[in-house]
Amino acid sequence: MYSEMTVVAGIIFRDKDYFLIAKRKSGKVNAGQWELPGGKVELGEKAENALERELKEELDITVCNIRFFTQYKFNDSDKKIILDCYTCNFVAGTFTLTDHDEIRWIKKEEAGDYVFTHADLEVLVLLQKSSA
Repeated sequence: MYSEMTVVAGIIFRDKDYFLIAKRKSGKVNAGQWELPGGKVELGEKAENALERELKEELDITVCNIRFFTQYKFNDSDKKIILDCYTCNFVAGTFTLTDHDEIRWIKKEEAGDYVFTHADLEVLVLLQKSSA
């Protein structure tokens, strides 16, 4: 029987064409792969608030205009993961990396140049087809 966990990820836009990706730190699950930043939703926490909190904790940045983009469900070993993805806009921050080795601003069409985690890859396929 699977336990269930909800996680959030942000498609964080700067200007109109660029969004942020982050490379998973060595020693972490999926180390060396790229992802959309985010993290776990705590019990009783709204997903949008979790995204803001995680981005502050992991990157020391703030965002605005948080809008639901898509949900992706998958099984990961003994857990059912629900990934809620949101688009948002970068406001400010220092980009202090705590869970990542590197960050980059890329265009949608550049996503194929990076090795992403499985779940984020599914989201990026939708992003490339959308007008977001």
